[in-house]
Amino acid sequence: LTELSFDADNGQPNHSEQSLFMTHQLKPAKHRIVGLNVMRRVERDAKLQGALGDCREAMMQATVAEWHEKQLSKTGQNSKRDKDEIKDEFNQAAIELKLLRSQRLRELLAAENEMYQLELQSMGLSLGTSEI
Repeated sequence: LTELSFDADNGQPNHSEQSLFMTHQLKPAKHRIVGLNVMRRVERDAKLQGALGDCREAMMQATVAEWHEKQLSKTGQNSKRDKDEIKDEFNQAAIELKLLRSQRLRELLAAENEMYQLELQSMGLSLGTSEI
């Protein structure tokens, strides 16, 4: 620290050294919790351990799933079953499509028949139907 010189007239410190004096004053101490950094580190480590455990579990599940897929492909059961299911699904879709087309055709023919009947009636004619 430097010594301060005082003005002889009023006993006050010189202006240039007064600002120096003001900067060296002690600031009040902040209230700090002892061990806070340790508690934060423990919390962070616990979170990291939890995340690491989750990653390990996900990796184990992926490994088990991969093993099961390999077993199914080795035995050929999966592909044979899939082929049978696909074949059945195509057959069912073909049957439904035939039914839908025949229904639409019946509706179209009925609508055309009605239209022709109305047209013939407007001309005073009608279709002959044979009843046995």
